[in-house]
Amino acid sequence: MPPVRRGWTASFCAWLQHLTEHTDGLKARIRDAAARLAAQIVPEAAGGQVERVGARFALVGAAGELATAAGLTGWPEGEAQRAARECFNAWLAARGGTGNGEVSAMLRQVRRFLEAHGEGRFTWWHRAADDHNSKTLHRAGFRRMVNDRGEPIKTNSDHLSEYGDRMPATMGESVSVEYFVLTEVFRSEVCHGFDPQTVARVLLEHECLIRKDADRFTIKERLPAMAPTWCYRIAPRIFDA
Repeated sequence: MPPVRRGWTASFCAWLQHLTEHTDGLKARIRDAAARLAAQIVPEAAGGQVERVGARFALVGAAGELATAAGLTGWPEGEAQRAARECFNAWLAARGGTGNGEVSAMLRQVRRFLEAHGEGRFTWWHRAADDHNSKTLHRAGFRRMVNDRGEPIKTNSDHLSEYGDRMPATMGESVSVEYFVLTEVFRSEVCHGFDPQTVARVLLEHECLIRKDADRFTIKERLPAMAPTWCYRIAPRIFDA
């Protein structure tokens, strides 16, 4: 066995022996030391993810100090805490801030899906009955224009009477677009990698989801050329979130 590996093995065995010989009050001491260190390294008003990661680094630092006190590391007192603090700060810098990164990632993922598939997989609501409208393959739902008065453009005649043959890209702030995402697409594709209920809750908290019933995130909508269907109604605000 290589010398380095033998050295680490011996240290690990000595650490386990120390833990088994000093079990009285050990859990409380490590918990209290980790809590004190976490309070020092985690910034105030940090998001939940930052707090959880900071607590893990603090636990490692507290355990390192315990091992140092037992004469197992050869480090000066406080070195393990200093290393844990530096590692946490490096993680925080790479992360880009103290906000809730999971929430930001969910909002970005929903927005990215709509930006990537809005043209190809969402049928224009007001043109759904138009035989000359291009067919939507692998439909993810419908998109509907909303005028600057908050009124939806539901038919082609509504669109022509207010905007002529202009499309949203040329209308500036006079029109916005909301999306009706089919439930299975939302759960399996839009929320891929995340819990759909959590994503829906985040959207609701950021005013990006419109619902009718307080006990559910979906709405039952009579979508064009479809029977009443459960779907997620994503507000235009998603592009500003």
